[in-house]
Amino acid sequence: MAASQVFASAVQAGLWYTFHVLTVGWHVVQRFASRVLPAKDRAPQRLPPPRWLSAPGSGSVRWTYSGASSGAFVAAPFAMGINCADVLLNAHRRFVKERERVGGCIGVYSCNVRGILHDEIEAARSAGLDPLQAADGRLAVSVTSLSPHPTHTVVTEFRSDQALLDAVLASCYIPVAYEQPIVLDGLGFCIDGCVSAFLPNTRCVVSPYHCHLADVTPTEEYEGTLVFNLLHGDDVLRLFEDGYLDCLRWLEKGAPSRSAQRAGSFSSRGASFLALLQQGLRLFLSLAGVRSTRPLKAA
Repeated sequence: MAASQVFASAVQAGLWYTFHVLTVGWHVVQRFASRVLPAKDRAPQRLPPPRWLSAPGSGSVRWTYSGASSGAFVAAPFAMGINCADVLLNAHRRFVKERERVGGCIGVYSCNVRGILHDEIEAARSAGLDPLQAADGRLAVSVTSLSPHPTHTVVTEFRSDQALLDAVLASCYIPVAYEQPIVLDGLGFCIDGCVSAFLPNTRCVVSPYHCHLADVTPTEEYEGTLVFNLLHGDDVLRLFEDGYLDCLRWLEKGAPSRSAQRAGSFSSRGASFLALLQQGLRLFLSLAGVRSTRPLKAA
């Protein structure tokens, strides 16, 4: 299962929207909703599962969670079996405090992202779980290594908590926004994984960006200004509800996959980099107040 551009800058719409809509597993939808939503708003208890979306652990499907950039921040908790509701609340508590800083979270993302994952890994261990073992073979983190040219590399082996956290931080690393450069063993200095692989394609893709042709995505894109603007708690709740309902609608349709469509659209040389530039331009224009991104409809 792939997600890209989730948690980009850790407070964008993707953080709140896509973190929640990543609850695409049958049991995950029920379990996650039961921790966050009132009983009257939870998903129906019985939904006809699509053929390919068998329950994790059934033996028929090997669930792998992958992500580039902040998508790695989202994929890691799922792969490690960490309580995602707790991760969300931890992130909200930390980032709300940064609203008073000049520049918000810019320059403190590294310590906060690392701290959030470290806290929840320790909490999971205290509950008798083994997050690192759970992630073995289930987590794939995309990074851009500079050797010396930008090269897309997928990290799948994590020998320690620090190695896993370093891989996630390397995948997220954007100079200035993230204050701690990361050097990975065997790869050297690495930067944001989306620089070299902006267009993900696996059986299921979840993204707030329409250019990803995601399987679970909002009908209309959110304002690009949400990328760096810290969100009020009411906005966080609204985005959670939007994401949850979009995910539920996707499940009710039989969880269709757009993998073939993505394969055709993303196959051309330079498609990923062009999409990255276009998305960056849209973000810049939105931040500058030149135009709104909200009216864009999903393809």
